[in-house]
Amino acid sequence: MDRMLGNQFFLARKFSQAIPYLERVHKKYPKDVQTAEKLILCCVFTSQLERATSFFLNLLKHSALDAGGKESVQNHAKEKELFADWTMNLPGLLSAKERIFALGMIATFFDINLASCYFRKARELDPKDVQVHQILENLKSNKRSCLY
Repeated sequence: MDRMLGNQFFLARKFSQAIPYLERVHKKYPKDVQTAEKLILCCVFTSQLERATSFFLNLLKHSALDAGGKESVQNHAKEKELFADWTMNLPGLLSAKERIFALGMIATFFDINLASCYFRKARELDPKDVQVHQILENLKSNKRSCLY
């Protein structure tokens, strides 16, 4: 029931309402990549970047990424749509680095090269950010891997 409601709220772009349902599914099934992705996107779109980053780093740590495989074209259409929407309607409360970091997280789900560009730009803005360095290394090693 939680998965169904979380997915319905996600698809309706009611991200804050989707989060509690997706979190319960994620706690029950921590290796469910699609739920983790939706949870990250919901957190990004509700300006909860610290939470999104925590889920994102955990996903990178425990999963390989597929941002260009055969199945990803269909599986990640929603992420591409959300990315386009996010770039047009960036929340005003975010710093430049936070915006770029968030765009990198979203892009990771459909284009690792694009995501890498955003994370490299985030690294330029804050060269001492260890998380960005770790993400870039992880993306580099994941280019040949597949989630699904």
